[in-house]
Amino acid sequence: MTNSDFNDLQRVSGIDEVKHQLESNRYEPIPRHVTEGGRNGYLANLGNLMSRHGCDRSTIEAALLSENTTKCKPQLTKRDVRTILAGIGSYDSGWRKPEQIPNALRPVPDLDLKLLPESIRDWVVDIAYRQGCPVEFPVATALVMMGAVLGTKIAVCPKRNDTEWRVIPNQWGGIVGSPSTMKSPAMHEARKPFLKVVAKMIEDAEIEQEPLRKEYATKKRDFDIEKKAVESLMLRQKKGQSNEPKKGQKNEPKK
Repeated sequence: MTNSDFNDLQRVSGIDEVKHQLESNRYEPIPRHVTEGGRNGYLANLGNLMSRHGCDRSTIEAALLSENTTKCKPQLTKRDVRTILAGIGSYDSGWRKPEQIPNALRPVPDLDLKLLPESIRDWVVDIAYRQGCPVEFPVATALVMMGAVLGTKIAVCPKRNDTEWRVIPNQWGGIVGSPSTMKSPAMHEARKPFLKVVAKMIEDAEIEQEPLRKEYATKKRDFDIEKKAVESLMLRQKKGQSNEPKKGQKNEPKK
């Protein structure tokens, strides 16, 4: 039945027929009597059911008053029934129909490639073309990686005569996109040159630290030898002291 059918049915056949049509579609059993403690909930559920089916306020009010008279033991006052009615969301409650929440992203201006350094411009465009993704994906990754490589070696002084105010070119970036828009492949491709730089830095550090490691190993070996010698000397001295006679005690010759 449509929304207006229930209102027409109430005017033609009465409120009892409306309640019968509504309750015939409910899965829970219909109580013969509603006792104290369950009256408000029962009438509220019935009113909300009628509201969802498009019944107007007068139809819902008549149904609640009828149910209160025939099933509620003891009956609620008309004031209590109208209080329940006021909390039911019917089409006549004054609320507007909810509007659809838009799920589209807000428009974002396109990246101007002229803002990029010429040394990486063609490279990031090539990545975007081969991966089939927006050029912003590899650009964001490249800028973050470049800031990581520079580290604290270079700083920007916003004021000419104020060298205390320094800005380190650390970059934080994130890629936002729908699933399967090639975010991870673009990041992986843009990171390759910088990962090579990191691997070369690690290799150079290993070569630079090799003499230091050898020096440390030599000093540690000499220290361990000296430590064992001192421990051996201390152990012999301890044994010698244990063999000396105590004060006032004479050593008797062994037989």
